[in-house]
Amino acid sequence: MNPSDGELVARAATGDAEAFHELVRRHRPMARGLAGHLTRGPDAAEDLVQEGFLQAWTSLSRLNDGDRFGSWLHGILLNLSRRWSLPRESPFDPYADGDAVDPFEAIEARWLVRDAVRDLPPGSREAVLLFYYDDLSVEQVAWALDLSPSAVKLRLHRGRHRLRERLAGEFPHSPRRTSMIPVRIAMIVPAAPRLLLMLHDQPGGRVLPLWLEAPEMLGRSTRLAGRILTSTGAALEAVELTSGGEARLRLRTPSGDQVLDVRPAEGLALAHRQKCPILVPDDGLVPLTGSTTVEQAAEEAVRRAGVPGASAALRREERVEEPRNLDFSDGLRFWDLRGGFLHDPSGAHWRDYACGVRDGAAWLASTVDRPLGFADLRQAVVAGSRQGSRVRLAAEIRHTGHTSQTGDAGDPSDSGGEAALYLRVVDPDRSRGAEDHQHMAVTAPGEDWRPLVVEARIPGDAVFLLFGVTLSGPGTIEMRRVSLTTG
Repeated sequence: MNPSDGELVARAATGDAEAFHELVRRHRPMARGLAGHLTRGPDAAEDLVQEGFLQAWTSLSRLNDGDRFGSWLHGILLNLSRRWSLPRESPFDPYADGDAVDPFEAIEARWLVRDAVRDLPPGSREAVLLFYYDDLSVEQVAWALDLSPSAVKLRLHRGRHRLRERLAGEFPHSPRRTSMIPVRIAMIVPAAPRLLLMLHDQPGGRVLPLWLEAPEMLGRSTRLAGRILTSTGAALEAVELTSGGEARLRLRTPSGDQVLDVRPAEGLALAHRQKCPILVPDDGLVPLTGSTTVEQAAEEAVRRAGVPGASAALRREERVEEPRNLDFSDGLRFWDLRGGFLHDPSGAHWRDYACGVRDGAAWLASTVDRPLGFADLRQAVVAGSRQGSRVRLAAEIRHTGHTSQTGDAGDPSDSGGEAALYLRVVDPDRSRGAEDHQHMAVTAPGEDWRPLVVEARIPGDAVFLLFGVTLSGPGTIEMRRVSLTTG
C-alpha cells in the first residue's frame, strides 16, 4: 500500500531523500499547473517549481500536519510568486457558451481577462487563482493562504465584483444572464419611512441588505393583489429582483406565462404573502464573514445608514402582554424612539430628536431648534386580556421648553413645543380615527414634576397598546414612575 503524504513527510523530515522524491513525484503536476498561471513562460514556471520544492525540503520541520503537504506547497508557491510575474491565463472565458466565434477574437478575450485577473489586489488574485484555476475547495484555499473560509469567500466575492466591473465594457454583447439565487426574508426592520429587509442565501452564507420605501397602504394593496391573482386563475411563480433595483413578477396565467414589472416593495410583500420564491442576482449577495450573523449584518447596515428608528427596532424584544422596564433600571430596553421626523425621505432630519435615561427617568428631547414633525418614546404591549376593559396609564412628567442633545433642561419659561403622556390603541386594520385610538394628557412647560393620568376603554378587536410620551417641537419631556393597570 502506498504511504500517505503524512508518512512520507515524517520520513523526509529525518533526512530520507527517497521519501521526499516521492512527494515531488506526486505533487509536481499540481505545482507545474499553478506555476504556469503565476508566471509568463514555461522556463519561469519550472524555475518557480524547483524553488518551491527546495523551500519545502528545507522547511519540512515547520509543517505540523504532513497530510496537508499539497496545500502547504500551494502556499509556498504563492508566496514565491510575489517576486515573479503575474497570471498568464484565466478560466473566466466570456466565449464559453458554445457559440462559434472568431478565433482571434477569442484569443483577445482571454488576454483581456488575463490582464484583469493580473490587476486584482494580491489577496483576491491568489484566492481566484487557487479556486478557479486549480479547482481547490474553499477550505483548501483557506489553508493555503492561512485564512478562514469566510475570509476566502469574501476575497472571491470581491474578486468577481472587480472582474465584472473591469470587463463589463469589453463584452457588452455577451449573452450570459446573471445567475439568480433563491433567498428568504430573514429579517424585517421597520424604520419609517423605510424598511430594511435582510435577504438571506442560507446555503451560501450570504445576505443582501435591502432598503425599501414603506407606503402606508402597502399591506392592504398586497392583500388585494393576492385576491385578484386567485380570482383570475393566475399563480405567482417567483419574484425576481434585478441588479438595477427593479422587481419582476413571473406569473403563470391561463393564457400563458407573463412578466410584470413592479416596485421592489410591492414584489417582496406579495412574495411574502403568497409564499413564492424570491430570486436575486448572485453578484449582489455579500458573504457573512467569520461568525457574523444575519442580525449583526443588519446592525451594520443600520449603522451605515444612520437610521435611529431602525436601531431601536433591532433592539426590540418579542412583544408580550405585560409592560416591562417601567422604572428604566435597564436603560431604554423595550422602549422605542419613533415619530414623524423619521418620515423625512432625505434623512436630513432623522437626528432631530434623541432620548436617554438619567437619574431613574427617561427623557425625550429635540436636538435642533426647529425639529421636523414629532417624536414618541413608547413601548408596545399585546392587548390580550385588556380587550373590553378599562386601562389606566399613569406617570410623573416634567416638560421643559429648551434642551440640549444630552437632555439637560434649559429655561422653563421657554414654552417650546407640545408634550404629552399618551395611550394609543392599534386595531387590525388601523382604521379607527384619532378620537377612538389616541388618548392623551397634555402637559405645560415647567420645572416641577407633575402626575398625569390617561384612561381608556380597550375595544374587543384591539391588537396592541402603545404608551409613552410624545414631543412636537423644541424642548424636553421626562417621565418616571410609570404604571399601566387594568380595572
